[in-house]
Amino acid sequence: MSTATGAAGQGAACERCHKYKEKCTYTGLEKSCVRCLKLKRECVLRVKKRMGRPPVAKSASSTILDVGTRSMEAANTPDTNTMITVSQATSSRKSNWRHAAFESQGFPLPRSLFAIQQSPLSQNIKHVIGSVDGFQGFHRFFMLGETFTSLYQSATLVIYDLAPQIFSNAYYATMSALFDQNNPGLRDNELTLAASCLRYLVKLSSSINCVGDAAVVIMLGQIMLVYNSLIPNPYTRTITKSTLLATKEWYPQLLKEPSFDSITLAPVFVDTVDCLFRREVPVVQIPNRNMCTVDRLLGISAPLFSYIYDLCVVSHEYKVKGITPCVEQDPYMDVEERISSWVPEWPPDLFTTFSPLEATKIVAQAQNFRLGALLLIHRLRYPLGVEDDAAGVMADEIILLLSRLAKHQGDCATGLGLDFPLLVAMIEKPGPGSEVDEAFVPLRYRQHGESRQLSEFVKFVTDARRAGYSGLWLDLVHDGLHGVFIP
Repeated sequence: MSTATGAAGQGAACERCHKYKEKCTYTGLEKSCVRCLKLKRECVLRVKKRMGRPPVAKSASSTILDVGTRSMEAANTPDTNTMITVSQATSSRKSNWRHAAFESQGFPLPRSLFAIQQSPLSQNIKHVIGSVDGFQGFHRFFMLGETFTSLYQSATLVIYDLAPQIFSNAYYATMSALFDQNNPGLRDNELTLAASCLRYLVKLSSSINCVGDAAVVIMLGQIMLVYNSLIPNPYTRTITKSTLLATKEWYPQLLKEPSFDSITLAPVFVDTVDCLFRREVPVVQIPNRNMCTVDRLLGISAPLFSYIYDLCVVSHEYKVKGITPCVEQDPYMDVEERISSWVPEWPPDLFTTFSPLEATKIVAQAQNFRLGALLLIHRLRYPLGVEDDAAGVMADEIILLLSRLAKHQGDCATGLGLDFPLLVAMIEKPGPGSEVDEAFVPLRYRQHGESRQLSEFVKFVTDARRAGYSGLWLDLVHDGLHGVFIP
């Protein structure tokens, strides 16, 4: 049996395979491709467009900036009032709704669908994030490895198409800020687009009436979190918190669809770690599912963060009451036992689906999250200077695991979520911890200022102790850990 690639061996994919970016294969003399035959659908040959001049090869970052810049120049200065036009016609929304992932869940149509007519900027940004290289060029900072690209990109594009113009504005502003960090000046176009996105985020957050709207708010909130942390902005932390508060009631419905985990879990993770340090209660609790999932940012650690949510609740309660734990009344014993006995579960194909480095990072990250949580519980019981030996053992183990990862990173994806365990270890071991921190600075998406916030907070704690402070170092976070903490 012979196999040809493309429609009848002509090199063109059918309409369906092209739409979903899948390989289109034909066997024998069949008129339908293998996938359409399997799905019992009509196989329609896609008419190929005339090819133009082949593009000049460029790096992902330069491509991202070039297409956006050309679009902005063509539009002169963008008028966000005309660029961002919401379609009022139900027929237009229905014609633009083509995503089986939402339809299969019975989700209603979101109000946030934009008009079919899109600006050149929207079309070019969609082209960039629709390509593998373009998507990885920006998102590699926010995933554990390139193997996550396919699922992450698919979920992103589904939600992107619900509000293409606003997402194009958000992506362009954020990409410009990310890849131009050496230029301290902010362009007017950037600020105009970012401001319009924030206004839209606030407006939609206050009037969500379906799960599609909630998905738009969740993803847009993440993009704007990155943008504002690059400026930086002192109010950046409120973006994630407000986004989660606005979408909280929709989370149970969204979490039923694991294909959207790459969008829905990240802000919960960020908020949970932030609340852990600030001794507050997170907005949403990550469910402890009876299934093994590997997330692009959390890896195999999602079930652990269900326990860490419980730790936040207990810590907040005792902070509000002003009660100091004692041997007779230890509120952390139960959750400590659950975290201590937690064994990360990974799928049997972990070491075949992912590269050796990716699998190593996923497993090491789970170990570090567990150790970081246990070390933090220790410091919820005892201030610095008390029971230091036990704390030092855990800190040494965290630093050892991270130092090994630092040696093998190269120029790959950096979404390790390493700052949570690294900070608690640096408090105990400032010297060795700072060396690991410096090793990861070139790989962080924030190259200036904010990348040094861990070492600055460690110095703040050290100075406070020298000045006579004898309380828990966690109670210094509010005054000493400035800016947004993205673990």
